[in-house]
Amino acid sequence: MAAGRIGVIRIDEVRAGAVRHGMYLAVFVIAFSGTLYADTTASLSSLAAQARVEAHNWRADAELVQVELLAFGFGMGPSGYPDVNKTGPPRGALFHFRSPSSQQALRVAADMTRGTLRPEPLSAPASPYTRGIPADVSLDFERAIKQAKAALGTECAGGDPLISRSCTVVTGADLHMESDGSTLSRGIWTIRFGQNPRTLRDISRSVNARTGQVIASKSNQAGPDEATGQIPSLRATAVGLRFFVGLQQPTQRQYDDLFFYNAARYIFWELYLVHPAPGRRTSVTVEEIWKGPSGDVIWRAKHDFPVQEELTASVFWSGARLVGAKTVEIPNQFYEDCMRRRQRQPWGPSCSATTGVDVERWQPGDYEVDIVVDKRLVATGTFRMDEKDRIYDEVRARAADRSAPRGFIPQLDAKVTALRFYEGDATTASRAQRSYRTQFSQATNRDVNWELDLSHPPPHRWLPLTIEALLFYRDAGGDRVVQRKVLQSAAPADWSDTHHTDVFGWEDDYYYYRSGATTRSPGRWMPGMYRVDLHVGMTKVATGSFEIR
Repeated sequence: MAAGRIGVIRIDEVRAGAVRHGMYLAVFVIAFSGTLYADTTASLSSLAAQARVEAHNWRADAELVQVELLAFGFGMGPSGYPDVNKTGPPRGALFHFRSPSSQQALRVAADMTRGTLRPEPLSAPASPYTRGIPADVSLDFERAIKQAKAALGTECAGGDPLISRSCTVVTGADLHMESDGSTLSRGIWTIRFGQNPRTLRDISRSVNARTGQVIASKSNQAGPDEATGQIPSLRATAVGLRFFVGLQQPTQRQYDDLFFYNAARYIFWELYLVHPAPGRRTSVTVEEIWKGPSGDVIWRAKHDFPVQEELTASVFWSGARLVGAKTVEIPNQFYEDCMRRRQRQPWGPSCSATTGVDVERWQPGDYEVDIVVDKRLVATGTFRMDEKDRIYDEVRARAADRSAPRGFIPQLDAKVTALRFYEGDATTASRAQRSYRTQFSQATNRDVNWELDLSHPPPHRWLPLTIEALLFYRDAGGDRVVQRKVLQSAAPADWSDTHHTDVFGWEDDYYYYRSGATTRSPGRWMPGMYRVDLHVGMTKVATGSFEIR
């Protein structure tokens, strides 16, 4: 195990990145056999209507401000016994009402198996919400749970297997109204799950009750142990945390989130920051904390990074080589010589046809790197070590996806507004200086940048956004993938309508061979049509084409 290199580079050296633009608790353990979600949803709607009548009898101006679903039990497995990895329907509900005129509250407890209600007047509200839920807001929590689970992505992967299996189990749900930053408000289902198996942080997702889409919500705000994306002392915002593989003295940065466990040497992280010019030379002390596949801390170190007085963006980087040794047997090249000596001198040392060699390799699995400044978690990123064939199988499966792009990123509540292409440096030129086009000259063009424009509200927490880009080339045999590249960008908590950009070129054959190609790299742009598919998680979100002439 060895620590790696550290450094600071100016932003104009970077080839890619992102640019801005009262409580009630009940615990139940129950298994369900025949009850269907659809039946329970219908029951919830009926009980909600009855609860509204009870509340109106209590206070004429009573407003329903929150619906809580309780006692999610375990679903039944194929064996007929409860399966702790499956979620059953809820057995109870709480309807919270508030009287604006009296500032008093009514809580109505519902037994969803018996269809009974028990109203309980309160001297003060037990719910933190104050906006009334209109009667036409959907109570279809089944759809909300389905969408929330689909948006978990890889958050439940890796770490402790027992926690990983229970990570997707629903532990609670509630419906309330939330402002979108204007005078309008919308119904939000917040679905709570188990813990992230690597960080042990609680997981939740918010779903728009009307559209059924997973959204960025105030209820998704970062907890005290989650990444903030901010360095207050520098007034800096993190816009990405990427990883690349290289030697101890890296001369190239080969960015990825999947690495060969038996071939990778040093893995480096790069933290991208935007900030006002400090006006004087300063420095930032950064602590890097590496967690291995088990979730345990396997390496940590501190570094002081200088920040130039005139810079408005900075990139810090460091790396480590956290390998273990394994002894493998290989043919002994001196075996025949040894046997000849034994014939002349039978009393000599014995001969072995094999010999042991220590091979250093990373442990397969998921790794997490946390970046801490002033004892506050600023950013966190992940990568995976795996077998070559398994990685290539994933890439081939992604390349075979011919579906239409969804045009939406659920975890960010983001709509794709454009995927555009341009020449030049992806980071030094402002967006106003970029010349977007779909045709480029083979004679003069070196790189083609793509830019993904997103429309979304502020996510209220720092959200990492990993975008996998596949470059296809159209020849006589059809479209074939010729490059694969990963951009690990982010959406800061208070930013809306972000855009994210990266570059394709032929200076490094790494990205050609990471596409699974088995032929020699062309090493240059070939005339013809190219297509770029962008994937976030398991979903294709955008596609676009350009031509090299």
